[in-house]
Amino acid sequence: KGAGEQSLDLVAFKMIRVNADPIKQSLMDTALHLRGRLLAQMMEDTHDKNHYICERYHDIQERLQTEATNAEELDALKKFLASSTAELATLEGTIGESSAVFDVLSEAHFTIEAEDSNMLWETASWPKIMAVVLRESEQRQQKGRVAFQDELRRDQTLLYDELEAISAVTEGFAELGDIDQYEDRLMAIQDIEERLNVAKEQAELYNSREELFGQKPTDYPQLSLVQKSFDPYANLWKACAEFLRSKPQWMDGPFTNLDAEQIESDMETWYRGTLKTMKQLKGPPLEVATILKDRLQDFQQYIPLIIALRNPGLRDRHWDKLTDKIGIKVKADASFSVTRALQLNLNDHLAAIEEVSEYASKEFGLEKTLALMQDAWGDTCFEYITWRETGTYILKAFDETQVLLDDQIVKTQSMRSSPYIGAFEEQVKTWNSKLSLIQEIMDEWMKCQAGWLYLEPIFGSEDIMQQMPAEGRLFKVVDTMWRKIMAKLEVTSEVLIVGAEEEL
Repeated sequence: KGAGEQSLDLVAFKMIRVNADPIKQSLMDTALHLRGRLLAQMMEDTHDKNHYICERYHDIQERLQTEATNAEELDALKKFLASSTAELATLEGTIGESSAVFDVLSEAHFTIEAEDSNMLWETASWPKIMAVVLRESEQRQQKGRVAFQDELRRDQTLLYDELEAISAVTEGFAELGDIDQYEDRLMAIQDIEERLNVAKEQAELYNSREELFGQKPTDYPQLSLVQKSFDPYANLWKACAEFLRSKPQWMDGPFTNLDAEQIESDMETWYRGTLKTMKQLKGPPLEVATILKDRLQDFQQYIPLIIALRNPGLRDRHWDKLTDKIGIKVKADASFSVTRALQLNLNDHLAAIEEVSEYASKEFGLEKTLALMQDAWGDTCFEYITWRETGTYILKAFDETQVLLDDQIVKTQSMRSSPYIGAFEEQVKTWNSKLSLIQEIMDEWMKCQAGWLYLEPIFGSEDIMQQMPAEGRLFKVVDTMWRKIMAKLEVTSEVLIVGAEEEL
């Protein structure tokens, strides 16, 4: 309005007089419109900001008014309170900015809606509300700290009592014997183990809570003492249960289900563990350990027989050979068992059985080597590329294939000289012939390719074909054959398949 009053409505020149009132009014209307939009945007932005401030205050209030149910939650609440201090200061500063915007809007006679006004007053009231919330939260935390410290002391007392009870039960094992009661003993052992694990977890929890309260962690020497005195009994009765449960399955179960290596490993573990445990025991437990040691030793005499008969390399020809050697028809199939082997007195023929088994192992080793060599060619292919504008292909260098081929030719020749090759000598010969053929094909193929690459540009010229018709016809024969062979690589390029191609 002031600008309108200060400017002229009519402007006089020498020959004309200009009426400026319409343009003045238009400019004033535009300015007032933009001013209104700017003030409205300021109001909208401030409302959104105040809404966010109220939400954050509400979230912080809700979190601080949470009742901690344990020391960990109390510590988390304490850390949240500390971390919220900076944010609360920022929020309070933002409230001041909002109030300043409202002052500007009021001076500009901007119409402030009741919703915006209420939001401002709600926002402005939060610092006082939060001061009360902070004070009450600190009071609750202090009370909680005292209560949880008292609870911790009570829990530690209960833990001491539990350790004393476990110790008493553990001492009772010193009077327990009778190896045939291993199932009951094992159940008692497992119960104590579970109680000890719980006690360890509680001790760790209580130590962590002491650290939260700024206290020195308590040592629980009784826990390690109980564990130390308990371990020999636990190891003894576990070994008894594991061996005595396994033995019937080993003796009478299907022989084909036996894992000889695992049996040997388990027996070694139990035997060594029992010898070690015997040094820590006395009375009835020592008697049990002695009985277990004797039973383990008694079973160990069967392990060489089990290992020999469970040899994965044994085939029908070996069983026949074994039958001829010992004069007893035997084959360790699913109907066979260790008990049956003892009934046949096979342990008396262990040397002969081990000899046949060893021979079978050597053959099996060669058989596996041959199978691995054949499997190694599974993904090996001839690689080829399009050659210029000829419409056909040429082979890429096959360095990796050549390395594999050279290695296998050497291995195959070594296998043929082995004294254990007899059973599958024909297979090895066939494989050796195949490798040799592939080598020959690769050599000739590369020679042919070199010649074709040299001649193709020459006889690709019509002038040369006219000058040398006889030679051109011969090249055409070779070129047709070359293209036919290379086209087959599109169907399959696997070395073993291509190498068996009779036409090559």
